[in-house]
Amino acid sequence: MTQSGGYQVDPSELTTFATYLSGTTHGEIVDAANGVHSANGFDNNAFGIFAAQLLAVPARIAMGVANDNLNKLASEISDAADLTNTTADNYRQNEQNNAGSFQAIDGSSQT
Repeated sequence: MTQSGGYQVDPSELTTFATYLSGTTHGEIVDAANGVHSANGFDNNAFGIFAAQLLAVPARIAMGVANDNLNKLASEISDAADLTNTTADNYRQNEQNNAGSFQAIDGSSQT
């Protein structure tokens, strides 16, 4: 665990958070995007003859935009999970490197 200047970083907590992002949050956003995509195939006649011309096309456009935004969000969540895992790995490696430096100074073995 890295501690400096009043803060601590526990790489296992970062890994846990990244797992939550990729395993739960990402999947739920993808499910929402799929639901919006499925709902976007609604029947234009549901609005009636006159209202369909006014409401159906804008509704489909709005749902398409919502679907695209949800897919982009899912991608960003996936990227955030990857970056969080990378950060955790970097902290672990830094700790190992620092421990090795101290071993070299005092000649002790790492446990």
